[in-house]
Amino acid sequence: MKRLLATTAIVFAASTPAFAESHAMEAETDAEVQAQTELGTEMNQAGEEIEQAADDAAAEIDQAAEDTAQAAENAGDEVEQMAQDGLETDTDATLNADANATAMNDSLFIGSASVNAGALSASELIGKYVYSSEAEVSGDAMAEADENWNNIGEVNDILMSADGKMQSVVLDIGGFLGMGEHTVAVSMDKLDIVQDSDDADDYFVVVKATKDELMAAPEFNKDDIGTNTAVEESETVTE
Repeated sequence: MKRLLATTAIVFAASTPAFAESHAMEAETDAEVQAQTELGTEMNQAGEEIEQAADDAAAEIDQAAEDTAQAAENAGDEVEQMAQDGLETDTDATLNADANATAMNDSLFIGSASVNAGALSASELIGKYVYSSEAEVSGDAMAEADENWNNIGEVNDILMSADGKMQSVVLDIGGFLGMGEHTVAVSMDKLDIVQDSDDADDYFVVVKATKDELMAAPEFNKDDIGTNTAVEESETVTE
């Protein structure tokens, strides 16, 4: 028994340094592993931080690009709106100008359809034969001149007042082939315009006076227009 204990003690004593050395090596290995693990963790952490920083930078770049694109789009919209506003302004100005022109045209011009039926043109009246009648003229359409009318001359001219109204009609009375005529001016209300029943475009001009009365009237001279004498003569003829 004593021998066994002694042997065990010897073996334990002999193995103790080796055990201690082995334990120290294991501890050193564990420390290295721990250090490597911590280093790996730190590197992973650093990598994640770098990756996050890169992601943040990329996000900022994307946001900046979006902001730039939005700003460009907004600027384009503003330019387009300005152009549209300018176009609308030009259109409004054009429409206003057209409306003003139309209003001016409406007040300045008269369409043929708005002219009263039976209206006479000066070119149609000038050169017409003039008949005299002592009796009242009915004004009814006639196929030919009344047998009681006398053909005494023709219409020479028409005088208009400064405000555009027909003032008087100049008649050439008597004469032959333009010779020996007596020119007088009579007011329009002294004339009757009688429609020719056979020709809608023709009519008769009848003056309410005798040929003798017309021949005795003062001679009308265009050179005297505007003088006191001409005014007095015109007033005498038109009364």
